[in-house]
Amino acid sequence: MASAPEDLLLRAQALLAEKRPAEALPAFRQLVALQPGNPSLHHGLAIALKATGDHEAAGNAFVDALRLRPDYWEAAFNLGLMLDEDGETALAERAYRRALATNPDAVRVLGNLGNLLRRAGRLEEAEGVLRRAATLAPSDASAIGNLALATLDAGRHAEARKLAERAAGLAPNEVRWWEAAGTAARLMPDAEGAVPLLERAAGFSAAEAGVHFELALARAATGDDERALQAFASARALAPAWEKLRWAEALHLPLFVCDNQEAARALERFDAGLAALESTRLPEDKATIDASLAAALGVLPFNLHYLPGEHVERQARFAHVVTRVARAAIPLEPPRIRDTPNARIRVGFVSGNLRTHVVTRFFGAFITGLDPAHFERWAWHTGATSDATTEAIAAGVEHFHAMRSTPGEIASAIRAADLDVLVYPDIGLDPPQGVLASLRLAPVQAALYGHPVTTGFESIDDFVSGEALEPAGAASHYRERLVQLPGLGAKPHAPPSPGNAGWARALRRGNEPLLLCAQSLQKLLPDFDATLARIAATTRARLVFFDRGAGLTRRFAERLSTELARRGVQASQVHFEPVHAYADYVAGLAEADLVLDSPGFSGGGTSLDALGVGALVLAFEGDRARGRQTSAMLRMLGVEELIARDSDGYVERAQALLGDASLRERLRARIRERSGRLFDDDRPVRAFADYLCSRAVASGGTTPT
Repeated sequence: MASAPEDLLLRAQALLAEKRPAEALPAFRQLVALQPGNPSLHHGLAIALKATGDHEAAGNAFVDALRLRPDYWEAAFNLGLMLDEDGETALAERAYRRALATNPDAVRVLGNLGNLLRRAGRLEEAEGVLRRAATLAPSDASAIGNLALATLDAGRHAEARKLAERAAGLAPNEVRWWEAAGTAARLMPDAEGAVPLLERAAGFSAAEAGVHFELALARAATGDDERALQAFASARALAPAWEKLRWAEALHLPLFVCDNQEAARALERFDAGLAALESTRLPEDKATIDASLAAALGVLPFNLHYLPGEHVERQARFAHVVTRVARAAIPLEPPRIRDTPNARIRVGFVSGNLRTHVVTRFFGAFITGLDPAHFERWAWHTGATSDATTEAIAAGVEHFHAMRSTPGEIASAIRAADLDVLVYPDIGLDPPQGVLASLRLAPVQAALYGHPVTTGFESIDDFVSGEALEPAGAASHYRERLVQLPGLGAKPHAPPSPGNAGWARALRRGNEPLLLCAQSLQKLLPDFDATLARIAATTRARLVFFDRGAGLTRRFAERLSTELARRGVQASQVHFEPVHAYADYVAGLAEADLVLDSPGFSGGGTSLDALGVGALVLAFEGDRARGRQTSAMLRMLGVEELIARDSDGYVERAQALLGDASLRERLRARIRERSGRLFDDDRPVRAFADYLCSRAVASGGTTPT
């Protein structure tokens, strides 16, 4: 027959199991009084006290249990859980590590420690801990899922997706793993694959605002704007005070528009959302300010400049909204003025794309090509992906830092470098760059044209462009002071040697001309459809576009089909080609009779690819730099025959070129002969160095030698 203490313990444990901790407390207190040297009873008392909300008394009871039994890893773990809940991160970490010192294979402890480290931004440490947990428990959904979240934080989205899908397979009713898989897929980027994953997550948990928010972003990335707005509305109904959602919905712009009326409605909605953010009073408490900063870090009006119209004022208003929040969240004193100039000009570059990317293709020579005798160079790479290009830049500068950190930490690091000039190659491509750009981190701050539109930020002093890109009166297109370097204002490198062009040859049908358009389909606005249809109808050419996503391709094909049908063009004259390996892709461009550039926002890297292999690129010449990149290249090559001012001129030039094979060959020869004007022009690098010298001296920073 059981003794009285045993009966009491069984009753206390049963009450805890029934979630009646207040009733269990008297029994545990009585048991501790009867057996004060029993650590498990102190542990039971601590669990009951924690469950009633008396964390101070629970902490004392956990400590008593550990004093009596220093290797009591369960007590250390539960103490860590409580401290973690209370926000006592350092103490919680110490408790978790104490538990692991006794039981290093405790998967739950590893999981909680890893998640604590994730939240603290210690991603490398977190991943190591969580990977050990996943190795120890390969069939544990939480262990695998937590590792998925760590790799997602680290920016390794493909790996994160595989892990999250594996976790979802182990626990198919667990919404968070489906959400993680969908988020990772969206960021890969594979928005088409993300949507069904997130729709499944939403089906499991219709009350999770975060799932609907992610679903909205994924649908938007496929061009499904109507359903994206529906998902935003669902999220808002569940979390009306969520600041990140408020910003994202207010500043949402469609990836693709069906007609000019839809574009106009989108701009009206954007203007209203921007006005709402402008009218919001800036919060004073740190938590709300931090929430607003997190919101600013999640939005970017990139699609704004693909839409018809001029958007300088809108861009400046957006920049002002970001600046208000960033400066409240990251207060900084003005940069100090040196009493003694530096021996060398101290220049820094910050970008999330210091890797193989169109940004480094255009501007890598500006970073590594400056004379180290006159310039001391810093580079901060804030992106998740690094490669051989990253390594080359790191080896080509005096100071290189890969920083996956908060904007405040990056800003502090830049400030500590005590720069003369800070250069942003690509404001507008990455939300964190906008937050950094809104701060005054150096006496002179400049933007390159990685995104060829004004940044809108008052803290960016100069916009560095190219003489060939800018029309007369271009200064009014920028909030910054416009600086024009010679030529393209960059020294881009040539495309790789062509690979296998068999895919392009296979697209030819008899004597029909082959026209390739290498631009993203969202850049092809509704008014261009009629231009394409007129060319196809009058030349019998085959139009080839690249399929970069089923949803976007389907919407573009449906919209274009209306104009094609009006002009009697057969559907078989349009083809959507899968994306090819880079070398094979550029080889295929060389096979086309013409490569068609986009109006409004012209090609940059794509046009360099085509011209680099001698392809004929037919381009518009817009009235602003974003619509003049290709025409600038063509003028530098002396092939103005490939430039049109309007749609009629574009169609007429296409007809003339396709009807004259000898003219096409003469133009190809001229392009091949003069390609060095694009890729071997050192003038922009020298002029950029001169610009840095003049600005550093003007700011009082450095005396040039």
